[in-house]
Amino acid sequence: MCRPPRPNVLGVLTATTAMILLRPGEGHLEACPMPTLNKTFTTYTLTPARVAQKRVAV
Repeated sequence: MCRPPRPNVLGVLTATTAMILLRPGEGHLEACPMPTLNKTFTTYTLTPARVAQKRVAV
């Protein structure tokens, strides 16, 4: 759920800061800063460290 920018009790605009979509099994992450105002996601490819791969294989 993304909340649009609104002033808080001090009058400072606050909103959801980012939306993160993660599919760890696929090594896929998408991030969108200020999703209520920005509809552009940046895609990242994640590759596990060899140490993590060895721990999972044990």
